[in-house]
Amino acid sequence: MAKGMLSRKRIEQLQKTRETAAPPVLAIARPLEEDGGLPFPTGMDAPEAAPVWDAESPAAPPEEKEPEPSGEKAAAPQTPSDEPVPQPGEYDSSRTFTEGISAARSHRTRSLNYYLANRLSGLDDQQILELLLQLAIPYRNTGPLAGELMQRFGGLPGVLGAGVGLLQRTEGMTVEASVLLDMIMRVARRAFDQQNSGGELLDTEQKAGRFLVKKFYGMTNEVLLLLCLDNACRLIGCHQMTEGSSSAARLNLRKICETAMQCNAPVVILAHNHPGGQAYPSNEDIRATRHLRSLLQMMDICLADHFIVAGNNWRSMAMLGELSASPPSIV
Repeated sequence: MAKGMLSRKRIEQLQKTRETAAPPVLAIARPLEEDGGLPFPTGMDAPEAAPVWDAESPAAPPEEKEPEPSGEKAAAPQTPSDEPVPQPGEYDSSRTFTEGISAARSHRTRSLNYYLANRLSGLDDQQILELLLQLAIPYRNTGPLAGELMQRFGGLPGVLGAGVGLLQRTEGMTVEASVLLDMIMRVARRAFDQQNSGGELLDTEQKAGRFLVKKFYGMTNEVLLLLCLDNACRLIGCHQMTEGSSSAARLNLRKICETAMQCNAPVVILAHNHPGGQAYPSNEDIRATRHLRSLLQMMDICLADHFIVAGNNWRSMAMLGELSASPPSIV
């Protein structure tokens, strides 16, 4: 038999295989159903469609039934009780408390609501300080801390002017609370400076003294101020030169001269405070003032006066005759 030709026996086997084989299946596209989907295959039931509620029908939509719990009988749903909710008791004096219903938390809410309705009317200094501390110290009863601060620093002005360092030494004071109390006085003083930044007439010692008492209010450290005036003794600007400790402030002669020159001020007044002391100049105050006066005269700037302020009291070195034999008059 030639190579590549099939035998008779092999041909008969192929014919039998074709007769017993299934007819070929042609891939013919099937038509779509009316709803736009493909028909389900023969022998498979189509899934039941989800029930649709007709909005125009008065009947309510069918509700799905929740499966009943197996085992023990389900407990009946709880109904609201007619019993009143227990209210917090008296305001305790503990230093700490947690979130939730507590006497201290209720007290803080009442304090805030009182301020919103009445502002500071009817509040004493300790209550005001307590309310301020509540803004910076959460979840604490700040009443005892406010009382301790008032006693240690002698009142609200002393607390607000104590500074961050001294405030933090008090047990219970946080950094945030110390910064808040320190900023209150400084921000208020800046607003006062901006409101009275210029134009105020300081042509007498009495006017200048009253102005400086307000400027030094609440300061617990010695601060040196320079008032720059025009020829009519109207305020051009008030500048802080130095801030020292509670008992001393360094006199920076160069800075004073530069500030007066920058303001183009023909007349200046120097002033510093004596926290907790007397409104009288020391020998060092007199010596340094006379030296500064001679330096300013060489620049055609008149140092009219040097005030010392202690609380609500003030003294004028020009009125005391301590500047020179013939002191210049403010007027």
